[in-house]
Amino acid sequence: GQKLQALYDWQIHALHYDNASLNPDNRKLQDAVSVLKNNFGVCEGYANVFLEFCNQLKIECKKVSGYARGVGFNLLTEKANTESNHAWNMVKIDGSWYLVDCTWDSGYMNGKISKQEYKTDWLFTKPEHFINSHFPDNPRYQLISPELSTAELFSLPSLDPVFYDVVSEHSDLSKINKTDSSFVLNYVEKPGYTLNFTVRNAKTNSTLKNAVSLQRNKIENSDNKTVTVTFKTSTTGNYIVDIFCFEDGNRTGWSCGQFIIERF
Repeated sequence: GQKLQALYDWQIHALHYDNASLNPDNRKLQDAVSVLKNNFGVCEGYANVFLEFCNQLKIECKKVSGYARGVGFNLLTEKANTESNHAWNMVKIDGSWYLVDCTWDSGYMNGKISKQEYKTDWLFTKPEHFINSHFPDNPRYQLISPELSTAELFSLPSLDPVFYDVVSEHSDLSKINKTDSSFVLNYVEKPGYTLNFTVRNAKTNSTLKNAVSLQRNKIENSDNKTVTVTFKTSTTGNYIVDIFCFEDGNRTGWSCGQFIIERF
């Protein structure tokens, strides 16, 4: 595990995401040797490099292809027959398989510009957390038992692993949550972090004012808090809820999930 962590860290810092290769007409070779030589690659190249590292260390590893809720995805319009658009890895350590996504831990897209930003959110991520954003073509690579059907996959909300760093338990949350009035979400919040939410009209993309009210209550003999969030929408239609995580004392949060409220 420590050797892999060291290689993972090196790869994330050494390689740069190749925006130009997002266009198939400009796609450079994505084999491990070419990517390492150029220091540039897209997800396939990142996954190939990690696979090559594991092969050199005699560690069992696979490259996984599938659909991921990455840059530019639309939770409302995504279809269950969406084609593969991403690649990641699964690696076997001490007899158990683990999931990793080198690409998503290497940075983010700011418009059409790739920004390097090291993190380990997607290193050895729990399968039940990974599955909220990564749907492998081969169901066996979900590492979940029983395997989820396509319909079940596409009914999941989009939640990043950091969401589970903040929330220890929450009420049922689907991709589309139907209600004829207000929608209420209950969860338990761990100390050191808070969640915030914004609500957007899916048609106009305009943010609703005063649509979210939060009530936090300290749990007796615990540092955790119970949180009740009420989402109010005035008219029927679909609304996109963006979830943001804030570390205590930090005014800048980061996106960690998304779901839809359908008001009928």
